[in-house]
Amino acid sequence: MVVDGLPGLGKSRTLKWWAVHNGALRIEAQPRWTVAWMLREMLEKLDPKIKPFRSVERLTKQVFEALAKRHREMAARGSSFGVVIDEAEPVVRDKEMIETLRLALSDRLEIPFILAGMDEIRSDLIRVTPQAASRVSQYLEFHPATLEDTVLLTRDLCEVEVRDDLVAFLHKASAGFVREIKEGLKSIERFGKNNPGPVGIAEMDDHHLLNDRKTGKSILVKSQK
Repeated sequence: MVVDGLPGLGKSRTLKWWAVHNGALRIEAQPRWTVAWMLREMLEKLDPKIKPFRSVERLTKQVFEALAKRHREMAARGSSFGVVIDEAEPVVRDKEMIETLRLALSDRLEIPFILAGMDEIRSDLIRVTPQAASRVSQYLEFHPATLEDTVLLTRDLCEVEVRDDLVAFLHKASAGFVREIKEGLKSIERFGKNNPGPVGIAEMDDHHLLNDRKTGKSILVKSQK
């Protein structure tokens, strides 16, 4: 599976949640990864007690066996085990790493590998390793949150009552990016805990809400006067 989308849409948080709840392996790719470095990271996460071999061939076998063991354990618990590689741009741009994952691990173990990154990851995978790209069973693209999503996030995350007009203002100011929505909710919550009653635009007028991701400047709550 390939999961892509702009930064701040909640990809990493969603995948962290899924990995924790399913006992899945989750690692973050590094800019200068090599096949050996990637495999050592996987082995360290799977079983830190195992001393990795130096040879890539033997190291691959160690990872294979550790993945198979974890897969069996999670299957016995009824969990959907898989491997999540977040920030996976360095992986999809390196044919050797992709082919190691595909041929030595994924195809043999029949374990799903989830590659997550920004919106270029899909085209990079197709360009570098079209054969691996053809094996992708599902592409999942994250989009900005809707107003309804922002309402739900406000209800779930904010500990003060927020008026509908401020929720709508937050949605517009955040452009639907979950990271910015959460930043705005923290500002609203701080304000609400120091001021009585529901928090709306009128109450929070001219107060800081969040920072603009493009300019870094403060976005203030502004009432329509």
